[in-house]
Amino acid sequence: MTSALTEAVNALKQATDSITRRLSQTTSEELEAYVEERERYIQSIRSSVGSAAPGEVEALKPTVDDVLAKDAFIVRRMTKLRDEASEKLNQTAQAKTQRTAYEPAQPVDSYFFDRKK
Repeated sequence: MTSALTEAVNALKQATDSITRRLSQTTSEELEAYVEERERYIQSIRSSVGSAAPGEVEALKPTVDDVLAKDAFIVRRMTKLRDEASEKLNQTAQAKTQRTAYEPAQPVDSYFFDRKK
């Protein structure tokens, strides 16, 4: 019988392995879902550590170390996606600025109506 701690650590490792296998094609939405899933596993691990059997935490340490080592790759991918999004936003803002510089401030075919008093 496996404990809740072992199950949570193994599930976290499986999720981490899954995301790192396809990391170069991963979208920001997939990474966001992974981070939320990872947080649930970590909460489960934190709540289970206190009731762990003697030696269980030490036995799971290599698995946790493997997950932590892969975190650096995931963070690097997240940073790359953030930078790409920032670049696109900057390009959009720059294009808007350039476009408004050449557009008239008022409609071209505007008419003014005067009222007689």
